[in-house]
Amino acid sequence: MSSGDLIALLDAIGKTTFEFTGDDVEARTREAAEALVEEYPGIERYEDWLGLLRATGGTYTRNQDIDLGLYGFGGEGVTSFEEGNFLDQDRYFLFGELMSQHGDGDPLLLAFDIRSAADQVLYTTEDPGEYTPFASSFRDLLTKLARGDYPPSVRKVSE
Repeated sequence: MSSGDLIALLDAIGKTTFEFTGDDVEARTREAAEALVEEYPGIERYEDWLGLLRATGGTYTRNQDIDLGLYGFGGEGVTSFEEGNFLDQDRYFLFGELMSQHGDGDPLLLAFDIRSAADQVLYTTEDPGEYTPFASSFRDLLTKLARGDYPPSVRKVSE
């Protein structure tokens, strides 16, 4: 799936803001993306996510139910990978946050299990410990969120 298709899924979720815009984003993010893959071996297989990261530098998406922040490189609109360690238990690579707009519950941290052969997205609370599978891939995560299919701890307006 192309980064344009993934951006369309983000737009289906809600209003999306990109960390970087313009024709030179991929050139501006290339070195940082390569350094990130070097620092966290195992993430290179998440091609859809890396493609979106290279095309946007990170994103923030909001709708009436959720805020979705996909970490990036600039640190202006989303958490920057330069701000800290994003590997939990030497296994779970944290790449974003999902928060309810309704003020209840902790943000969910989104992660890839870089030791697993499965291309799966998991989540945990801010106090990492136990990870719960949520989507079969990064693309599936965006598809579910675009359909309004949220983890059980995230409420919808209609509830």
